[in-house]
Amino acid sequence: MSVNTTGDNGDSVMHYLFSHYSFSHPENFLDHWAKPLFVLLSSPFAYFGFKGMIIFNVLCTSLTALFTYYIARNLQLRSALLIFPFFLGAPLFFQLIFSGLTEYLFALITVIGIYLIQKDKLISAIILISFLPMVRSEGLIVIGVFGIYLLLEKHLKLMILLLTGQLTYTLIGAIYHQDLLWVMNDIPYTNVGSPYGHGGPFDFIFKLMFVIEKPIMLLLTLGISYGVYQLVVMRDYNKNKIKYILISGTFFAILSSHSLFWYLGIFNSMGLPRVLIVIVPLAIIISLESIEIVYKKIKQPKYIKIVLVSLSLLVLGFPFIPKNNGLVYDQYMFNVVDHDLIEKEVTPYVKETLPNYKEHVLYFSHPYLSCALEVDYFDHNKHMEMQHVLEMDLNPGTLIIWDNWFSISDGGIQLEQLLNHPHFKMRATFHRISSDEQFKFVIFEVIEKGSENI
Repeated sequence: MSVNTTGDNGDSVMHYLFSHYSFSHPENFLDHWAKPLFVLLSSPFAYFGFKGMIIFNVLCTSLTALFTYYIARNLQLRSALLIFPFFLGAPLFFQLIFSGLTEYLFALITVIGIYLIQKDKLISAIILISFLPMVRSEGLIVIGVFGIYLLLEKHLKLMILLLTGQLTYTLIGAIYHQDLLWVMNDIPYTNVGSPYGHGGPFDFIFKLMFVIEKPIMLLLTLGISYGVYQLVVMRDYNKNKIKYILISGTFFAILSSHSLFWYLGIFNSMGLPRVLIVIVPLAIIISLESIEIVYKKIKQPKYIKIVLVSLSLLVLGFPFIPKNNGLVYDQYMFNVVDHDLIEKEVTPYVKETLPNYKEHVLYFSHPYLSCALEVDYFDHNKHMEMQHVLEMDLNPGTLIIWDNWFSISDGGIQLEQLLNHPHFKMRATFHRISSDEQFKFVIFEVIEKGSENI
């Protein structure tokens, strides 16, 4: 993996920056977008650079796989060991492990919570789950599912513990935010509406297939069908409450919620497949239910092993098959094209041609520039967001690095506005085309007034 392996070019890098600079900017520990618990747990790793952040998510994923295995074993699923190759064969899940995204910590806490309930450690499980909204906002959905479980199991007195995480951070951050309800008021996705549009009601079902691919998706479908058969025909609800409420319930609650948000175009939903990473462990457990049919139909251990090995090879091998739609495991799967452009062309140009760039405030919106140029993203004496570039009287020598995505979507600055500005001189332009995407960076330098024609 190259140095620019970050999973994606937006949220992954921003979460890393919040964690990496949290010791210099303690307010990052209470930033609701960055997610306070994620920043707290990942910052000791991110302090050492993006590779430290990758180690954190690899650790989260490894523990997630282990606890998912424990859950499956406690459910007496005889094919529990298949969990490990299934995690490796879920393409988007595997690719984005090497990122700064919050989904993996969320998945880990969810499966640990379910495992603790299997072990009758209700109080520990509920307190742990109560902190999920401080990792991802979908934690509120999972809290709701666990609340239903407690209600049906008549553990009414324990339901108050589901507020532990929210109350803890309410008290910690109330003084800084000057708002006793900041944990609710500062949720960045509460606005009804989304600038990203909307999609079809079943889009996320197809997006899930992009995350886990066709072999696991087929087994998942069979597992859901077999679960319905067990529930309706065999009436085994009382023996498998955890499976039906906490595992299947959480899986369908998150899948249906994201489907609804995207369909209605609300809560800033972008329709991103990666948000379903949080339910991949649950999807794999459900998919293993279908393999129980093999054990019931095939009595000879030798043939059962052949089936299990064949399924493992199919799941592991399918992502390597070239296809028009879907992620393919190849040498380019971890490459982030615009980061590659920044590393190989933009950054060298800045460092070699304008070596004193750190003496001025840099204006840019692309978060990876902060990593490549080693600029503290949160220090306003070193970096300002692109949306401020037209508002301020900039000093001569100041650099502006415009890109054709973040500068427009986040900064609201079109290239023409900079090209037509009398005190901005274009220094260089960089292009890169990948499949159907085009990446462009344009560097401007602020010149002295009166020198426009020099």
